[in-house]
Amino acid sequence: MVAMIVGPRIIFDKSFVQGLNGHLIDEMTLYFTATCPSTLISEIIADLKLPLLKDGRIGEDIVRQLAVKMTGAHGAQPPPLRSLVVGSLRGQNPPMNGVTLPVMVGTPGVRSNATGTQLMVSQIPQQQMWVRWAAGDFNTEDESAAAAWRAGIDATDLEVDRERWKPLAAQLGNPSTLKAVVDGVDRIMADRSARTQHDLIHVALNVVRGTAGEKVSAGTYFVARQMGTTITEYAPFAAHVARLFLCFAVGMARGFIGTRSTNTIDLQYLLYAPFCRAFISNDKVHRMLWEAGAVTSEGEFVAGDLFRSDLKQHNDRRRAMTEDVWADHRAAHGQWPESIEGSIVSALWERHCPNWPRGGDSSTVGKTIDDLDPHTRDLIRRAIAMSRQP
Repeated sequence: MVAMIVGPRIIFDKSFVQGLNGHLIDEMTLYFTATCPSTLISEIIADLKLPLLKDGRIGEDIVRQLAVKMTGAHGAQPPPLRSLVVGSLRGQNPPMNGVTLPVMVGTPGVRSNATGTQLMVSQIPQQQMWVRWAAGDFNTEDESAAAAWRAGIDATDLEVDRERWKPLAAQLGNPSTLKAVVDGVDRIMADRSARTQHDLIHVALNVVRGTAGEKVSAGTYFVARQMGTTITEYAPFAAHVARLFLCFAVGMARGFIGTRSTNTIDLQYLLYAPFCRAFISNDKVHRMLWEAGAVTSEGEFVAGDLFRSDLKQHNDRRRAMTEDVWADHRAAHGQWPESIEGSIVSALWERHCPNWPRGGDSSTVGKTIDDLDPHTRDLIRRAIAMSRQP
């Protein structure tokens, strides 16, 4: 399976996946392409080490259920944050337009097309992983990853970090709102002094646990830039990471963001935000930081519960159609979703895919479901089959 762009790219967190059923996953993948950050994968496998739940389920049950959903919802996975930050600080900046997914040539599953003009990203390794987990097949590496993730969260003490960042908050005048925190951090980002820019380089690398050698290399690259250059100008992705982290840290120091250890997971999801057009979440920290302007992204924040409700509206209408009626709709409108007044799905397409072909070739009207592309045909048949179940 090779990643195919369908509609706007989206990022969602684990809690959003938990609230979806098979119908809604089919509807979502019909109109959107998921960017699947490694944070989501790590958070799901970490549930292997969950204690026994009140309803009698064990961690393995949770992972299996989520993996079943992700076999349909998984999109292409961007490289690890560390490699993206290190590359950015060396002048190798990933695209941050929410359209093109950053990939690393030379890694498994990545190859150029015949003309060498576009990278093709194989999703086979990820799909095999989800299928294996859905079947309850967990190896020692999975167990170790789950244990390490849980241990890392348990060892996180944001109360200590909160105290550590209070001096910077004072230096910024103890901002009275999260928006004022963002404004203060932006003043730091704009400071062209070499010392401040070196500090920002270290902040970005510390967030992704960069090595001492990587810090030296990044410093050397910076020194070779024109005097007065800022990290935002020559390393925009690294700047995004440093800026967002500082907003999070100072916001926490000022009490706008809580010290729950899992807030570090919420932060990691937002670090991938430049690679989507819509960030889907019900998380309070995600919403606050996004609305305060702390996230560098061409995308937009969408409340998860509203997005799920809108997917259901589209799905209900589509499942009420016959196969031929749906085929006629696709022939006339291409991959565009049905226009529904006030629909989030429709509005996202209007805003982020204005030049997407709308179909309308009258010679195609009247074709049956068998004439559609395999992916769409499979989704329609699965939806119809599920709708007929008692």
